Amino acid sequence: MLEDDTLNGGVNSYTVSFSSILDNDTDYFWRIKAKNSAGTWFSWSETQTFTIIIEPPRLSAPSNGESVATLTPTMKWNAVTYALQYRLQINTNSSFTGTMITNETLAGTGYTLSSSLSNGTNYYWRVLTVNQDSVEG
Repeated sequence: MLEDDTLNGGVNSYTVSFSSILDNDTDYFWRIKAKNSAGTWFSWSETQTFTIIIEPPRLSAPSNGESVATLTPTMKWNAVTYALQYRLQINTNSSFTGTMITNETLAGTGYTLSSSLSNGTNYYWRVLTVNQDSVEG
């Protein structure tokens, strides 16, 4: 819970800095009440809610089910607002257990594999966004 009774009259917006990172895909609730110059507190406002949603990137190449003619394909995805980095994962298992390739330091929207994949093998890939607070989405 955050409380701040230092605001003065006429304030209609307020920026909050949290000491810990807010979780992605989580509902948060807030409300406010006013205090007059005599020190009397008024009733709480109605409770409002907001949700932190970090948009996932759209994968563009290779497309789903596509056969590629190289063992070191270039993976591409769209840019996401507020993304600082992207995490690329590639695996032979759609549940991504035992992830084969993970690159947590990608700043751009594409990556050409530096290690060869195996010919004739089906691979699954996904990309997560990472914002300035290290929150993944």
